[in-house]
Amino acid sequence: GYSDERSDIYSLGVTMYEMVTGRVPFDGDNNVTIALAHIQKEAMPVTSYYEDIPKSLEKIIAKAMQKKPERRYQTIQELILDLKRVFTEPNGDYVQMTPVFNDSPTIMMSEEERNKIKAGVQKEDQLKVFPVDPQVEQKEAVPDKKEESSKRENQKMAQNIEEEEPYEEDDYEEEYEEEQGKRFLGRKFSKRRDYEEEEDEETELEGADEESGMDPKLEKLVFVLGIAAAVLVALFVIFMIGKALNLFGSDGGKQPSITTESTISSEITTEDEVVSMIKIVGMDAKEAQSRLEDLGLSFGKLEYEKSEEYEKDQIIKQSVAEGEEVAVGTQIDIVISEGAEATTEATTEATTEEDLTEVPDFYGDTKNDAEYEAKQYGIKVVFKSAYSNEQDKGCVFEQSIPANTEVKKGTVVTVTLSLGAEETKPKVPDFTGGSVSNAQSLANSLGLVLNVKEQYNSEVSEGTVYDQGTPEGTEVEKGTIITIYVSKGSEPVTVYQGSITLSEGANPFTEGENESGYVKVIADQDGEEKVIFEGTLTYKDFPKTITFTSYSNKSAHIYMIVDGEQVPGDWVVAME
Repeated sequence: GYSDERSDIYSLGVTMYEMVTGRVPFDGDNNVTIALAHIQKEAMPVTSYYEDIPKSLEKIIAKAMQKKPERRYQTIQELILDLKRVFTEPNGDYVQMTPVFNDSPTIMMSEEERNKIKAGVQKEDQLKVFPVDPQVEQKEAVPDKKEESSKRENQKMAQNIEEEEPYEEDDYEEEYEEEQGKRFLGRKFSKRRDYEEEEDEETELEGADEESGMDPKLEKLVFVLGIAAAVLVALFVIFMIGKALNLFGSDGGKQPSITTESTISSEITTEDEVVSMIKIVGMDAKEAQSRLEDLGLSFGKLEYEKSEEYEKDQIIKQSVAEGEEVAVGTQIDIVISEGAEATTEATTEATTEEDLTEVPDFYGDTKNDAEYEAKQYGIKVVFKSAYSNEQDKGCVFEQSIPANTEVKKGTVVTVTLSLGAEETKPKVPDFTGGSVSNAQSLANSLGLVLNVKEQYNSEVSEGTVYDQGTPEGTEVEKGTIITIYVSKGSEPVTVYQGSITLSEGANPFTEGENESGYVKVIADQDGEEKVIFEGTLTYKDFPKTITFTSYSNKSAHIYMIVDGEQVPGDWVVAME
């Protein structure tokens, strides 16, 4: 036989069987036993292991694992549609099993023919099973022309059909298995032989040909057909690749399948990359979409209008003019022609029931599922994309014509595929006036990160947010770090003290003359001056001690002014 899509469906059936039961459908001591079970035996129903498995699912698995390909699902789309119905109708009777047809008529053979065939098989088994001396084996392994002619006669007799005694299908399977077992033993012993001469090697090959029971001409035919099949498969693969890359042009008159999703080329470019817009007006919609995807662009909003100038499915308008530079990933809004407006003079035929169909419910479908359903109902679909918080990415969440609406076949329905939930940028709130814990909760709810800085502020109570680095209302990305400033209260004050004694040598007045004057004593700390004493003094007031305080621990330079004039000399006082 050969493998096709139905072979994969069988494998999928086995996989589903294991998924719902936790065990394989067939088990055995070795691979040969398991392979024969796949060919001859029926798997235990999945409900024999778990009774709560839906009956519809059990039938789907059983249909997928049918022995004959024609009894399985013919396409994977059929299987998927039945699987989707399991969720809404778990016990529904909608899985249609293909009836069994007896395409193997009973073979009638005479007793004499069966005896001759059995005698030939026994003689052949004796040559295969028992190891003998290599020289004797060489003579026996090369049959003469009479033996070969006799053997071929037996094979022909097995193909004669006579209506004397029914030859049941079960008998045929038993003899077939017996014959396969004997051939397996013959090959096993044949592999143990080791011939040194070239003629012995040829004898071994001829013996292997006889064991296989295949005519040399037939074997050559099978070999040629195998090569031809390989070439066809290679051509098919090349065709599918070419079709995927659009190397063979458009699909004629088929409705273009239009999507607005970004292609791979747009995913690997940066936001700053720009391209020059091309002219797509006048192009077929499908061709225009392909050309835009090559540039990293896609369709945006789709509208339809009647047009006398442009044929159906051709682009009438484009939102971005030719030659204008746009960023990669930009969506281009277009208007598609619906064809010419029907004139009042044109005669219209009455619509019959055969021309009508219902619009299916595309909600939740993927793009491929929607295309398949549309084809089944005889309508056409075009796709657009938009953000949706209610549907997963890549699934339909909106359609232009409601489900179950009766329309004319060939009607175009626009379905919208979800791009997933739209991520909006948060705006920075006002964090000031509250506590740090309140600010942290607010930041977490918006997906922001706080950087807390504490500073002394005598005007704001301790623990209160009094400023923020990013202004309120600023749009930022989630995860942005926002710096807030929290008050530590009033800054602690350290008072330093200094003291100076103005001795008699510093006395600005003359003894005995009864002089007096207005005196100011000033302390200078790093350019900041402070009057530490002022008042009227006389000669007798000296020596005079002055004590003063400061918030600075820097040394103070002291000088004196009498009646507005600075007295020569200054003094340095250390602050403690």
